[in-house]
Amino acid sequence: MKYICLLIFIFSINIGFSQSDNCNFIYGKESSKVIFSGTVKKIRQVNSMGSRYEVVFKVDSVYKGHLKYKVVYTSTNALTCYRDKPCYLCGFNFRKGKRYVVYVCGEEHELQVTNRCTFTQEIKAQEEVSLKSDLKN
Repeated sequence: MKYICLLIFIFSINIGFSQSDNCNFIYGKESSKVIFSGTVKKIRQVNSMGSRYEVVFKVDSVYKGHLKYKVVYTSTNALTCYRDKPCYLCGFNFRKGKRYVVYVCGEEHELQVTNRCTFTQEIKAQEEVSLKSDLKN
């Protein structure tokens, strides 16, 4: 009986992941439309429920695709997720002044979108050389 309950719990977690974001789970180098690195300059809430944020970057490098805007949108779940707290079922938690490599998974109304199902991550200066090499291959 324990095993059946555990399997049901694991299955329900997987359903939550697949329904929570508008991208397929895990967008990597091949499936991302745009990949770039940059520093977050501004974060602004764009709706009253706190479920969508506009993140403005100073773009350093574009590794793949064409970056239409220097603004990337990320969504969060207003009930469980905030920019300053970790959340695994919703938008990516960017922080002002930090540098990131951003994997853009799609566009909504001509705005580029990312979320936690991508390999978007904070980068440090010492990681940049390895990152550039990995993304250009």
